[in-house]
Amino acid sequence: MASASDEKFLPFHRHDVSLFHPYELLKTVFALLFIFPVRAFFLIFWICVYGMFCFIGARNVKNFDEPIDEKSRWWIAKFFTMFDWILNHNLCDILNICLGIPFVKVTGDNSLVSKDGLHRANVIVSNHVSWIDIYLLMTTGEEIPGFVSKVEVKKVPLIGWQSQLWQCIYVDRSQKVGTVELITNRARDHRYPPTAVFPEGTTSNGKYLISFKLGAFVAGEPVKPVVIRYPSKFYSPAWESEHFHIHLLRALTQFANYAEVIYLDVYVPNEEEKKDPALYAENVRRLMAKELGVPLSDSSYDEKREYLALIRGQPAPARSQSK
Repeated sequence: MASASDEKFLPFHRHDVSLFHPYELLKTVFALLFIFPVRAFFLIFWICVYGMFCFIGARNVKNFDEPIDEKSRWWIAKFFTMFDWILNHNLCDILNICLGIPFVKVTGDNSLVSKDGLHRANVIVSNHVSWIDIYLLMTTGEEIPGFVSKVEVKKVPLIGWQSQLWQCIYVDRSQKVGTVELITNRARDHRYPPTAVFPEGTTSNGKYLISFKLGAFVAGEPVKPVVIRYPSKFYSPAWESEHFHIHLLRALTQFANYAEVIYLDVYVPNEEEKKDPALYAENVRRLMAKELGVPLSDSSYDEKREYLALIRGQPAPARSQSK
């Protein structure tokens, strides 16, 4: 019988100071009274402002599945940097502050062009620790990417509509047909914005790099690896096994969350990697794990589902068949 302490479940364990620790409890009460309301107000405000500009950009967009023209794309993507000259901070910085991440350390070159100038990546691959990863890739990248996202995101008010403008690819876990083909097309068609893929297929606690799905590597095209970490002392912004309402409460009531985004050089596959997506994926995974300084794990979304069922007293789920 499986135990929650089994090695295969280690990528999904939390290592936080308890909410009921005296310091954490006092901090949370203080933040709920004086910090959280301010963050929530300005976060909603800026999302609505961005929504207004997205509405302007979407006026001439007839089909979200086709490449969006450059003028419309400006309103949707370039808007984030337009306040630089007014506030000495762009909208990206303000959004991060509202999310409780005022200190984002970015290193490496975020350009999607290889160092020799001969190749351009249209797929970004990143480890996946939290929903905050999405905002970090949006706010630190060369331009706002689309994402490979759960189909349920389309139903989220405002965010779902905006995600269509970002030209996200939507995945229905019950129907995998077509997802790899869509990613492959985006990797080869540079009329689309870059597509960010989390090849782990789910979130982990950031202390391991779990197994990669092959979708981002099937095309045999260059990819842009990015690694994200959240240094923390009391509470990690990782969202791997905690209920979302608890996670959101604790994340937004920290005095400050810290994040590091490291852009690696564009990875251009050799001929052997082009013919073998599994080899390509594994070589990129090892490169990213080395940069993160974390061990590799063979665990996957299946082990995460099994762990969640175990700690929540639910029946063990059936294993998925996806690769």
